Amino acid sequence: MPTAAHDPVTVANVFRDAFERRDEAGLIALLAPGVVLHSPVLGRPWEGPETVVSLILTMSEILGDVRFEEPMAGGRRAGLALAGEHAGRPFEAMLVLGLDERGTVARLTAMVRPLGVLQLLAKRMAAAVDPELLAAHGAG
Repeated sequence: MPTAAHDPVTVANVFRDAFERRDEAGLIALLAPGVVLHSPVLGRPWEGPETVVSLILTMSEILGDVRFEEPMAGGRRAGLALAGEHAGRPFEAMLVLGLDERGTVARLTAMVRPLGVLQLLAKRMAAAVDPELLAAHGAG
C-alpha cells in the first residue's frame, strides 16, 4: 500500500501505528510481496509478507509496550527507534525500513541492544515462533 507519494516518514508512521495496534492486515498491506526481514540474531533473512508479519506480531507481543521516537528518513529508507523494558531491563532497538519504488517495505532490518536483552529476546522468540516455521528456516 503506497502512501503519500512513497514518503518514507509517512510509511514509517503507518508502520508504527500498525505495530502498536498489532494490526496484521495493516502490516501486510505495507509490505512488498518479496519483503525480507533481517533479524539481529540469524544471518539468513526471513522472507514473505505472512512470515515477516507473524514474526513482527510475535516480537510486538514479547516486547509489550514500547516508546517510539519520531522516524528518521533518508532516500528510500526510514528508521524507527524504540525503547522499553524487557524482564525489568531497559533496551533500545531500531527498525530500518527499506522501501521499493512503489513505496512498500521491501526490506526490514531489526537491531536490539544491549546484548543481554537481545539474547533473552532471542530465546523468547525461539520459544514463541511456530516450530515448523523455525525448522523450515533452518533456525530450529
